[in-house]
Amino acid sequence: MLFILTHSLLSPREPSRQALWGLTLLAFVLSLLVFAFLYGSSPVIYDADSYYHLAVAREYAQEGMSGPLKSIRGGLLATRFGDKEVLFHLFLEPFVSRLEPSLGGRLALALLGSSILTIVAHFSLRVVGNWGFLIPFWLLVGSSEFSWRLVRLRPELLALILILLALWVAGVRRYRWLIVISAIFALSYTAIHAFVGIFVILFLVNAWARRRWEWRLALFPVVGALIGLLIHPQFPDNLAVWWFQSIEYFRFKGLLDVGTEIRPNFTDVVVMVNLGWFLGLAILWRSTEVGEERDSGDDLWLTFGVGAGVFGGLYLLMSRFSLYFVPLATLWVLFEIYRRGRRWTPWVRLPWRGRVRSSLAWCVCILISLPVARAELHRYRERTNAGPDQVRIVDREAFGQAVPEGGHVLAPWRTTPIYMYYAPQGQYLNVLDPVFLAAADPEADRIQRAVFAGVEPDVPAAAVDGLDSELIAYPVSTGNPTLTQRLLGDPRVEVLHRGSHWLFQIDRSGSEALVGPWSIVPSGSSLPPGNSGDILGWDTYPRAVDANGKTIEGYVDAARVSTTSECIAFAHRLEVASETRVTYELAGSGPTVLWLDGEPVTQMRRGDGAVLGQGTELSLRLVAGEHLLTVLSCVDPESGRNGFYLVERENNAGS
Repeated sequence: MLFILTHSLLSPREPSRQALWGLTLLAFVLSLLVFAFLYGSSPVIYDADSYYHLAVAREYAQEGMSGPLKSIRGGLLATRFGDKEVLFHLFLEPFVSRLEPSLGGRLALALLGSSILTIVAHFSLRVVGNWGFLIPFWLLVGSSEFSWRLVRLRPELLALILILLALWVAGVRRYRWLIVISAIFALSYTAIHAFVGIFVILFLVNAWARRRWEWRLALFPVVGALIGLLIHPQFPDNLAVWWFQSIEYFRFKGLLDVGTEIRPNFTDVVVMVNLGWFLGLAILWRSTEVGEERDSGDDLWLTFGVGAGVFGGLYLLMSRFSLYFVPLATLWVLFEIYRRGRRWTPWVRLPWRGRVRSSLAWCVCILISLPVARAELHRYRERTNAGPDQVRIVDREAFGQAVPEGGHVLAPWRTTPIYMYYAPQGQYLNVLDPVFLAAADPEADRIQRAVFAGVEPDVPAAAVDGLDSELIAYPVSTGNPTLTQRLLGDPRVEVLHRGSHWLFQIDRSGSEALVGPWSIVPSGSSLPPGNSGDILGWDTYPRAVDANGKTIEGYVDAARVSTTSECIAFAHRLEVASETRVTYELAGSGPTVLWLDGEPVTQMRRGDGAVLGQGTELSLRLVAGEHLLTVLSCVDPESGRNGFYLVERENNAGS
């Protein structure tokens, strides 16, 4: 058998039926071994979104599909969980229920990747002969942008498989299969409109260019899509999710951090990561010579050409579509060679005069591809390396154990999938795509973005009162350093886990260290006030309306008193039972002045952003009796904020 396969591979003839399926099987086995070796030695999955899909599949296996995910509590997915990739998650379910989920996920990823390469190999073998077996392996090396997408356990891999199969059945005019494949696609991936759009465009091209009205080409994918959408187990919530992901997304795209893959790559990057692929396409074409056009193959050429054109246009807009464009464009070129009946030669015609051996040209192509492929492989190894003694996995598992049962966790959407996987007992505000929170609850999205950008001065109050979260988690490598400083210096915050990922818990008892309540010094009054009796009858600083906010907030926000750019003064009457020495920390957004009993204590000419732990420490000796603390708070010209913290850090009674 091995002799037959080897002889067939090296032969220029078209493969026999036996050799066709033998080489197809060999392509599957070899590609599966390649991916198994790559993923087997990488215990950390490359892509964070992969952990979301594993977490959903695991929850399906444990809890069934009766309602929304228990781990999601905010945004659209908390109330209308119409799983946009339900079949993909059901495909993963046996891998995560019968194997260790991470191992099962990597095995599933290897199967999906090898299936894609096998389909490409099979189609190539059918139209260009035996050596078409090598085409998918050349794509792996020649286009790092394509192979880079294969390391992500995402439903787009299943979507590519379905698109390849659908284009083939359309090219051989077996249109009824489009109903089945379209229905499966609608249950497997959210972009059913793109799938249907390809065949509508194909129908229009046929009608315009050939005057051939293939109504089934447009009708059957639409029928299949409708069937898939209607039989969805979470209908009609799946339609709401589709609307948010496919329509509302573009309304919020410019406002949200939606990742780099939805932006186009720079031209030099596109050229470098695909240089071997571009060169290989040229070699494919220039190593053939003019022949007689065939009676068959025209439909396949047009079908894959339209598919390549659609995803080529999308690729120019978003780099993530390289996954589809590279194999479709490659097959389109091969089908064009087949359609024209061009004959393969052992030579490659150069653009100028002369020719070189095809074997030499391919060696040069591979050598040119290797440096980029090697660099990308090294980057993959670094990002999936568990570290000495599996430290990254140990850290994530420790993080998961630190999350209390049912804890409401506030985390960036990018890393929430990792937390869902390692701490499934937690409940998370936003996951998978920021549009699900932004479109469903714009105010919650605004608060969350302000917190993780480090610009929200009162993080505990914003988390508890605004986002119903008592836990805050994020990776230290990408977390905002100002946010970290705020949390570490805040008496209301306790560190539950400190590693590659931070986990903070808000402790209401720490609010006792925050000085208050405050009265508002009337505009036009002399500063500082004369004595504590002066504040009687003055308006008090307005606290949060919600009871949760009143018990946790600590930042004195002058914007609640006045929205003008003027400075606002606040006063606090302090009663001391016996002589004591108190250490305070004053942290102001802008220029701030503090008086004690009418005497100046400190003046901050510039604010520190109201970052606790970075403010000014003051040690004050207080005698028994009443005292008056007065703070003049002014606007920070950079942030436009006006407010301050005054926190009691230490109290030594009798000192």
